[in-house]
Amino acid sequence: MSEAPDATPQAEAPAAPPPTEPAGKDAPADRSRGPGGKFAPKANGDATPPADAPPTADARRWELNFGDLDPDTAQWAAKFASPADQLRSHREMEKLRGRSVVLPGKNAPPEEIAAFRKALGVPESPDGYKIEIPDVELSEDTKQRLEEFKKEMHSTGAQPAVVQTAVNAWYRFMDAATADHQRQLEEHRKAAEDELGREFGSDFTANVTYGNRFLGKVDPTGQFTAWAQEMEIGGGKLANHPMLVRILARAGRMIAEGTAEMGPDATEAASLEVQISKIRDQRRAARTAGNQALAQQLDQQERALHAKMAGTQPIVGTGGRTA
Repeated sequence: MSEAPDATPQAEAPAAPPPTEPAGKDAPADRSRGPGGKFAPKANGDATPPADAPPTADARRWELNFGDLDPDTAQWAAKFASPADQLRSHREMEKLRGRSVVLPGKNAPPEEIAAFRKALGVPESPDGYKIEIPDVELSEDTKQRLEEFKKEMHSTGAQPAVVQTAVNAWYRFMDAATADHQRQLEEHRKAAEDELGREFGSDFTANVTYGNRFLGKVDPTGQFTAWAQEMEIGGGKLANHPMLVRILARAGRMIAEGTAEMGPDATEAASLEVQISKIRDQRRAARTAGNQALAQQLDQQERALHAKMAGTQPIVGTGGRTA
């Protein structure tokens, strides 16, 4: 009977070490590198560059197995940590594609610009802006300015919401400016009243009453009164100006006291003008003849006739009562 072969396993001879490749310029390229010596992905998709190699865009593009990319694309790809991140980003971009609007270029054709404006909701014409105006009555000038404003906004491609916001902001500004102006007018009125109060003293109420009565007589239609209440001077209304109040009060008091001479009527004034002209010629002739005494006498007569035409009372502001 023959003997069974020995079942004891024999130790395998150690594997021969891989051949040592020559170093230096004659050494073959590292098979773990791609073209140009850049890192190529391993079978499992994980590239392992040397520990001292910085994470350059070139290394990243090979890590993601994007192939030979241009520098700008490689730089863009370098911000993704993995292909999955890049795919997720691309998916989000696809979701936005249907909602995004591309800004036309500088030389874009009119139809592209029209499509862009339509996508933004810009109306085809300025009349398409439906602006809500605060509850105020608009003058014709304001309406015209509003139409010009809509044209300007339409020329820039403004959306309706932008136009409405601009109008709302303008009216808020105007409301604030009007309120400030009214405060200024009221402060001016109070300051004028305080000034006249110190000047008139206990006669303040009486003088204002005299002035109002006089104004009512010389302005029966109220046109001057309305104008004075609208006209502004020195930061306040003319009707409240101390100078006007003084003049009216003085005139009203003079009439009430019977001391005012308002001057002649039209017929008397014409007669006085003739007399003044005649005396003026005589006065000049007297001076030419060297008769100064006669010239002075004629001068006094001329002055008297002028006073009769203008009234016997002093001109307001040059003398007489102060109130």
